Amino acid sequence: MLRTRGLSPGALWLAAAAGCSTVAPAPGFWRTTGTEGPTEPAAVPIGRTFHLVRVPDGPAERAHQHLKTSAVKVGPVLAHHHAWDFFVPIWLADGRDMPGGVVITGTRLPHTVSCPMPGEPATTTTHWVVAPDGSGTLTDPRSLSKALAHTSIRELLQHPHAGAGQREEGAPEPTGGY
Repeated sequence: MLRTRGLSPGALWLAAAAGCSTVAPAPGFWRTTGTEGPTEPAAVPIGRTFHLVRVPDGPAERAHQHLKTSAVKVGPVLAHHHAWDFFVPIWLADGRDMPGGVVITGTRLPHTVSCPMPGEPATTTTHWVVAPDGSGTLTDPRSLSKALAHTSIRELLQHPHAGAGQREEGAPEPTGGY
């Protein structure tokens, strides 16, 4: 069953980002599993309205917290499979790296992101950290880059020797040269 009534402003924004009419999204965009069942995630193309910066979940959570405490407006953020996707403006060059994250533009290869309907309960693998609100606000990539760099530096300062020259407890002392 296709869900077309009672869509939130964020859901309407995602439908428009996918090129659907905001009055009635294309068939199959968000389908329910039954009359009152949860909606299935919709495949929203990357590159039409936004690009993504995909960041592993630990650094992403710290960067998100840094953005919030710095009073930076944060656009939609989707968490899934041990990574977070920050929705950013489409001006980024295809393949451009961001320290701590990967930029996904959909320019060279078409990509979609599987988006649950904003306001609906989370699926077992995907949930909105920051759901789209319909305003079109996207995270500023420069602010995100600074937040990722800041949190990486903080992590290094808190654990300066993590992994460097450490050996497991009970491991034999190294002998001889290489």
